[in-house]
Amino acid sequence: MDSTTQSLIIQRYTAGVVPRLISAETGYSKTQIHRVLRAAGINRSVAQAKRLAGYVVNERFFQTIDSYEKAQLLGFIYADGCVVSTRAALSVSIANEDHEYLEYMKRAMGYSGPVRVHPSRRSNEQAISNLLICSKTFCTDLINLGCIPRKSLVLHFPTLAQVPAQWLRAFMLGYFEGDGSLSGSRHKRGKVPYTDYVFTICGTEQFCYAYRDVLLREVGIRSSVVPHVNIHMLRLNGNLQIKRVMDWLYADAGYTLPRKLRAYHQLVAEIAATEERRAARRASALANASHPTNANGKTIYMIRGGIVYKVYGVSRFVAIEQLNVSARAWAMFRGEVEYKGWRLARPEEVATSESAGTIDLTYA
Repeated sequence: MDSTTQSLIIQRYTAGVVPRLISAETGYSKTQIHRVLRAAGINRSVAQAKRLAGYVVNERFFQTIDSYEKAQLLGFIYADGCVVSTRAALSVSIANEDHEYLEYMKRAMGYSGPVRVHPSRRSNEQAISNLLICSKTFCTDLINLGCIPRKSLVLHFPTLAQVPAQWLRAFMLGYFEGDGSLSGSRHKRGKVPYTDYVFTICGTEQFCYAYRDVLLREVGIRSSVVPHVNIHMLRLNGNLQIKRVMDWLYADAGYTLPRKLRAYHQLVAEIAATEERRAARRASALANASHPTNANGKTIYMIRGGIVYKVYGVSRFVAIEQLNVSARAWAMFRGEVEYKGWRLARPEEVATSESAGTIDLTYA
């Protein structure tokens, strides 16, 4: 490489052009370009910081959390951000399919720099979008809010002094968008396909338990926290329970990560389709059963959870009608005692368990 080319490389780099583009312009590899810069005594980290320092950002954006947007973005940075204290920089990297979310963050923070896209080195991996902001004041405010450097194994759920109670839901949504997952697996119940969803949050043990406690207090939903590799995972199953959590998280939300929002909408659609199928089966069963009887002409009743149900249709799970007969009445049935006109048709078939399956009753 001649001296003219070396001078051009140094000139282009100090002007703010990244090595990848210099490589494309000169035809030399990035390794050769880095070698030239080292030989010239150029500290690439310092040079990059100087270039980034030329961009404008709202340095006191995170001074206090006083809006939904700030709380949501703080939650996302808790999950996917990295504060580098030695360089006074915030770096947020996500898959390129979510590139627009970083553009939203950039606009919200008043940042004038670019969101860069880094091609993947492997053919089976996505490109990475990265937002890099250099500002000592900006990073100090983030650290004061609990987003500390090297946080992966020591991160704590924010205090109410850091994130006020009124913005806690927005913070938790932002964290879910960064380190949460809503995934479904397809199954068949008989001939009817359905999707089982799983809601998860990854983080430290303290963070996951605190997240769980808020969901229990605000939504009334219990979830489990289990070890996962070198961190912990909050896990919740059950489509209806998950929908309640998602309804709460997304209430009053503004801009959200499109990919996670689509998963939420798919969950809602799955639950609606399931309810439609059940309603159709109940309607069909009731329409085809003028008398709720079994093959022997007897009325069928079912005991589940100490409650007596009248069963319509061919399958006892197709359509049921809850009767005003409680667990106390069931205890009387087991003792072969008549209760409000109801009595066991065949007492000898009643099991000793309080959940005896399907039994026959008669009405005096």
